[in-house]
Amino acid sequence: MRKMLIPSLVLAVLVLISCGGQPGTGGGGGNGGGEADPAKMASVLSSASTQLFQLEKPLLQAGIPVPLFGMPLSRTIAPLTVTDWNCSHVSVTGNTSDADGDGIPLNATYNGSCSWSYSDAEGSISGSWQYHDVNVQDPNDRDPQAGVKVKGRIDWSLTTSDGSVSINWTIVQHDMVKQGNNTYKFNFKGNWTMSGSGAMGAYNFDYNLGGTWTPDSASSLWKSGTMAATGRFSGNGPSCPGWSASVNINNLHYSSCGVDSGSASYTVHGCQGGSTCTATVTWTGCDNPSVSGGCVGR
Repeated sequence: MRKMLIPSLVLAVLVLISCGGQPGTGGGGGNGGGEADPAKMASVLSSASTQLFQLEKPLLQAGIPVPLFGMPLSRTIAPLTVTDWNCSHVSVTGNTSDADGDGIPLNATYNGSCSWSYSDAEGSISGSWQYHDVNVQDPNDRDPQAGVKVKGRIDWSLTTSDGSVSINWTIVQHDMVKQGNNTYKFNFKGNWTMSGSGAMGAYNFDYNLGGTWTPDSASSLWKSGTMAATGRFSGNGPSCPGWSASVNINNLHYSSCGVDSGSASYTVHGCQGGSTCTATVTWTGCDNPSVSGGCVGR
């Protein structure tokens, strides 16, 4: 199991070596429309997130920080059910029809403002989030496997007795779209900003990742296949005025046992002209990655 963790840690370790720290964040829009059921909005965003998470496991094994494109849409910051949300205004514009029944509307834009709170003997926690012009599109409403397109802005905050944190996420482009030959093309581009109370400070993170996924079988799209991708990441924080990183994923094959062939190469430029680190992870069988590379500079 320890070998399987190596590629997932490579990018983070290189950045820490060359930069000394960094998390990530985002920015906005807004307009009105007809009143919408918060539960329906949550259902649409959950369906969109599920589509975008299809490549979660191979991306994680290749060292790509998957939560940067999935977290706020459905899987987190919702410890209570939708019936417990206090939504002051939720609206939808556009075409909400869903002919293929995959949960993705043809072309709909959502705006909403919701909050929640919870307390017990151990303390209290509260949160709020706002959806600004979050547009969800079905690239082919006649095919439930066609994928999804998402863009917009999501802001949310979390407060406990220990402090508070606010996060803004600009989704420039989050597309997972099937091509004519059953290959999927994906593009994830956006920005995170995060700030917190006390000495936490503010962090910024930009990302741009794109590539293709070709399934081994048209009847089992996500269990095994081959990925190729390139990406660039950059950011800054209180102890790091600026860092950047790039990744190149080459013929990465994923199967039931995990990544079993292919390679991923990384280059990280540290803070303020610090060290430049490179690494290449090569797989020759499941749970058998090897790492080469090193750092130059201070």
